[in-house]
Amino acid sequence: MRLRERLARVVRAEWAAATARWRRGSPSTFDGAETFTGPRTSASDPRPGGGPPRAVPEQIRRYYANLELPVGATADEVKSAYRRLIRRYHPDRHREPSAQRAAAELARELRNAYEGLLRFLEDRQRPTGT
Repeated sequence: MRLRERLARVVRAEWAAATARWRRGSPSTFDGAETFTGPRTSASDPRPGGGPPRAVPEQIRRYYANLELPVGATADEVKSAYRRLIRRYHPDRHREPSAQRAAAELARELRNAYEGLLRFLEDRQRPTGT
């Protein structure tokens, strides 16, 4: 995949997140944090997360965009997106030295996003009272 196509995917992911915020009735001005409600706790709970929404930091939103995922994706979705993208952008798949350097940088960014999102999702799963 070319860089232009990757950038187009990131822009589409950002657009989808903005559209979702608009549909939820969030303010039109972006304050740097989105709401993350997590998985539904029960089928009878009408709220998507079953509890009060939590703010998502800007860095976590960028991690989701780097992995071409919507904000709020599950850990399994994060893992499969990381595996798919790292197979595509692994430095060993490129022969030119400049392409290898670019792929190595992109692979580092993907790894940081993957690890950061897994830590974030793990922290969200822990009970806050204990």
